[in-house]
Amino acid sequence: EVTGILTEYVIHVVLSNCEVGSEFISNVISEPEPISTEVINIASLMSEFEKNEISATTKYRGKEITVSGVADTVGFDLFTNVPQIVLNDGGLFSFAGVECNLADQGQASGIQAGDQIEVTGILTEYVIHVVLSNCKVN
Repeated sequence: EVTGILTEYVIHVVLSNCEVGSEFISNVISEPEPISTEVINIASLMSEFEKNEISATTKYRGKEITVSGVADTVGFDLFTNVPQIVLNDGGLFSFAGVECNLADQGQASGIQAGDQIEVTGILTEYVIHVVLSNCKVN
C-alpha cells in the first residue's frame, strides 16, 4: 500500500512524501543545499537534460537552483491547481522549459508572459519540463 499527496499529473502520476508501510520516502531533501550560487540560463539547463537526462537528473534532483528565462505562462497547474510560472528561452517554438511551482502565489502578481525573470526552487523532476518546487521569483 502506498499513500501520498498527488502533486501533479504529467503523462504519469507523481506522488510526493509517500509512505510504503512505515517507511517515509521523499524525493526532495528537507534542507536543500544550493548546487551553486550562479544563475543557470534556461537554454543551458535544457541542453544538459536533452544531451543526457540521467546525468542531469543526478546532478540537479533535490538541489536548489536559480534559473533565468522568459515567462511563458503565469497561472495555475491544470491538474493540481498549484500556482506556477512556466519559463522558456523566449524562442518562437519553445516547448521545453521550467515549471516553477510557487510556494506563494503572490510572487506571480507582477509577472506577465514575456517578462525576463529569475526563479529559485528545488528541482524535483524532468518530464518534458524541468519541475521546480517551493519556487520563488528573485
